[in-house]
Amino acid sequence: MERQEYDIVMKTSVGDRKGIMIFNVDNGVLNGHLNILKEENPFHGTIDERGNFCIRGELKTLVRRILYDATGRMSERTLYLKLLGGREIFEICGTAVSEEEKEQIS
Repeated sequence: MERQEYDIVMKTSVGDRKGIMIFNVDNGVLNGHLNILKEENPFHGTIDERGNFCIRGELKTLVRRILYDATGRMSERTLYLKLLGGREIFEICGTAVSEEEKEQIS
């Protein structure tokens, strides 16, 4: 199982929100969590050999919960996805956290 971690920025109607997105990849299956808006939000989905992925989860905010589907693409260094929740669309972009950065955090 491969673990990937990205520092992310989610664009919202009230401004950019920073967070972390962690992916566990195993034979084309994705599981992980999106840490944003002071909440840990689990998700699951699939990924192909080129880094294109689809995930589904629930985003918790201070006032409500948003069920979402998202599609995107990840590489060793970058991440981009569109999260569709109800009538809202959020764009998320990110950069991979290096092994050195992970060790500094620990």
